[in-house]
Amino acid sequence: MKISHILSNSFAIIAQILLLIVIWLIAGLLQQYLLPFVPQGLLGMLFLFLLLFSRKFPLRFIEKGGRFLITHMLLFFIPAIIKIIEYKQLLLDYGIGIIITIILGTLSVMLAVGFVVDKVYAYEVMKKRQKKEEF
Repeated sequence: MKISHILSNSFAIIAQILLLIVIWLIAGLLQQYLLPFVPQGLLGMLFLFLLLFSRKFPLRFIEKGGRFLITHMLLFFIPAIIKIIEYKQLLLDYGIGIIITIILGTLSVMLAVGFVVDKVYAYEVMKKRQKKEEF
């Protein structure tokens, strides 16, 4: 790989992460002034979804940065794991309940996401078939 390719790829990732941060900051302003009862992260995801759905904001504008963040997501959880160690007694007292809650929550999210992805995929397939039938 050429150095210029590595640098341009690194610059693209940094620029896209900065763009995602700007979207997150805009969501923070929306939350602060208009919708204080809605979490900033949810507003940011909704705002980003609407931008992508409108097709005025191509996925390629955030694809590399988003992929980088997802790839390195574990690093964001290390401080939380270290903090959990400070609550040893809480884990001893309620650990099983916490673990069951985490497992059930994770399963419900996975099922919901799987259901939505399945429906969206079926919709996309149907739209493609309709386009082929039109021609």
